[in-house]
Amino acid sequence: MDSKKNNFIKQDRKPNKLINNMFRKIFGAGMSFYNEIVINEILNENNYDFLSHPRLIEANFEDNKLIFNEIKGVNLKKEKFDRFKQKKLIKSLIELQFSDVNMEKLKRKLILFVQKRQNPMFRTLKNLLKFTLRSKELLLSLKLLIILFSLTLKQKRLKDTILIHNDLAYNNIMINEHDHIYIIDYENAVIERKWILHDIIWISLKKYGLNLDGKFINQYLHYLGNFCENKILSKLNIKAQFRMILIKRSLRTIVKKKDLEDEHYQFLVNILSNNDKFTQWFNKLDIKANEGV
Repeated sequence: MDSKKNNFIKQDRKPNKLINNMFRKIFGAGMSFYNEIVINEILNENNYDFLSHPRLIEANFEDNKLIFNEIKGVNLKKEKFDRFKQKKLIKSLIELQFSDVNMEKLKRKLILFVQKRQNPMFRTLKNLLKFTLRSKELLLSLKLLIILFSLTLKQKRLKDTILIHNDLAYNNIMINEHDHIYIIDYENAVIERKWILHDIIWISLKKYGLNLDGKFINQYLHYLGNFCENKILSKLNIKAQFRMILIKRSLRTIVKKKDLEDEHYQFLVNILSNNDKFTQWFNKLDIKANEGV
């Protein structure tokens, strides 16, 4: 291990819950641990012009450790996040999302079972259940459930396989002295065919705030349109994408903070659960690529 002292070591410390423990018995590792290994295999099989990522050197199943090569850089949140870095991050993110994925290989590795539990809609429903049990607000929860069902119908399933990070925050983005963007920590990454604006909306939100950087999102949509010749954009219901992902974010924050009075709760009750008010709120963002709305 001395020769690897400068490498980045990540350890899976998640508790051995029933399903996760069964998964360990079969595959020798927890689900998120195994998912990160497979996603890194996908990344290593692709060539990127802008995206950089840590290289997995060793997976230690006995100690539940993943050893990556060292990245000499800092978290992007510690740097001044100017428009130049935004462009590089957007191009890196789009390259990540359109990685070439061997679906047959994933099926053989049974990773799709793991990914269904990490799917954005599954996680939203899971947190909705936690919210319901904690708040006892059955009518609000039922209303949100109906809204989520309607959003699922509005956003049609895409034929393309899009790889989303699923937890893209500034502490998962690093930049080195040469301004190379590194996106790290892929334990929650999933193959997604619906909610592909998840990452850009997630990174555009403050940690616990609800202020969105509309210019940043418009810039992403512009590059996405150029990258796929608008074939993807024309199939996106952007308004539905925003509403679903913001419901996910709000529920997750409320459950995590255990606070039913914070701004996310108010936003959930007053905006996200009201069709007219959400439409008014969304229109103020001035999102340019509205083909799918």
